[in-house]
Amino acid sequence: MDKYGVLVGYSGSAPSRRALSYAAGLARRSGAALIIVHVARQNPVASLLGYEPPGIAKGPHGGAHTLVRQLACDEHLSGLAWTLVRRSGVIAEELEKVGRRYKANAIIVGRTRGTRSGLIRSISDTLARRAQRPVIVVP
Repeated sequence: MDKYGVLVGYSGSAPSRRALSYAAGLARRSGAALIIVHVARQNPVASLLGYEPPGIAKGPHGGAHTLVRQLACDEHLSGLAWTLVRRSGVIAEELEKVGRRYKANAIIVGRTRGTRSGLIRSISDTLARRAQRPVIVVP
């Protein structure tokens, strides 16, 4: 099995915490390491102006350090090999890019409640339609 056989999208929301729990169990049962991907949504206008969103903050009191501390305390990750990858951009696209880079066997995401207008698709729907690997959506 590949070193990073299980990839999970994580934002700290309730659906992503459930997805993390499921992914950790799957990684543990299959003997695979877990790659946790946090993607900060990118605002095109802010990017043009050189603004970095708060989710990408650097330093001892924000961003990656805080997220790593939160994950280190998660009981589902106890005794499991895992790593955190932080990205900025379109969430579904970034999850698929990281999946390709690490040759993930599956992408696991929590179910998001997108708009029902049909104009905007949820992350899980977009991944299920476009990803080149299995997508597991955790309710």
